[in-house]
Amino acid sequence: MIGPSAYRILPATSAHVREIAAFLIPTMAKLYPPGAFNPEPDDLKRFEDVYVKPLDACFYIAADDRGTIVGTAAARNYDRRFPFVNAFLEPHGVCEVTKVYIDDRLRRQGIGAALYRAVESFIREAGYESSYLHTSTDLPGGFPFWLSRGYVARYQETESIVHMSKQLR
Repeated sequence: MIGPSAYRILPATSAHVREIAAFLIPTMAKLYPPGAFNPEPDDLKRFEDVYVKPLDACFYIAADDRGTIVGTAAARNYDRRFPFVNAFLEPHGVCEVTKVYIDDRLRRQGIGAALYRAVESFIREAGYESSYLHTSTDLPGGFPFWLSRGYVARYQETESIVHMSKQLR
């Protein structure tokens, strides 16, 4: 276990992408059944174009005192890929919060909250009007975490997949 001062929240750069993938892929493999996630996410393949170059996107990492990634959180412009959700969202100015994962041994120590604070600060400064995300109620603590951050369930896609949004303005 690490305490709140034993990690740092940092903006990720292209130099971090291998470490990010090395953290994210095994973390997602522990959380989701085979076939429920892409083990080669397109956004990580195009990391610089998706998260580094755009002025309206961000990717943060939490690193322990050895520099090992113990958590991630990102945001980017929402691409409207879920038509059934679009009616519940603003017509423009919507970001998607994504890739929020914490090392399972370090959950409930404030790392996720610190990562989200960094992301929310960024998205507010970037001028987004609202924030969108989807989560699984099967993820440990995920749904209650988002509710506690002011997100509202907007659409129940399946028994466990919930699409949520939050007004920022």
